[in-house]
Amino acid sequence: PLISEHAVEDVSFFLSGDNESFMTYDLSSVAIPPPVGEDGSELEYPREFPLGFEPLRSEQLAEMRVESSPVVKDPFCSPLLAPDSMLKGLPPVHIVACALDPILDDSVMFAKRLRSAGQPVTLCIVDDLPHGFLSLSQLSKETKEATNVCAE
Repeated sequence: PLISEHAVEDVSFFLSGDNESFMTYDLSSVAIPPPVGEDGSELEYPREFPLGFEPLRSEQLAEMRVESSPVVKDPFCSPLLAPDSMLKGLPPVHIVACALDPILDDSVMFAKRLRSAGQPVTLCIVDDLPHGFLSLSQLSKETKEATNVCAE
């Protein structure tokens, strides 16, 4: 199914005021050994990503600070930060978020802000897809279906 069977509970957690207690995991001390060959020597692989373009890991995202970029403070780039006066002038908003998206909570919080401002909003959470799935829309049945949800 497109929507997780647990989506209602997951979203309810963020919409309720009782989301101050949550668990965090520090993965910085987890060591992942390099791949080794049959003789025990470390295998050499060609670089998968060009230097400087490696994908971010979760702990790197956690270290990013909003204060480091003035762009993220702009309500036109970060609508979650927009004042209520801007939100009240918006047309109906349809948000499609992903269960595997590291910024899922931002989508839920934005939907909550819109609802609090009296704006019509729908929030659809698709299961088992990452942030940016639209760029993968032709790769699988799930991404095609989720893309269609965005277009509806």
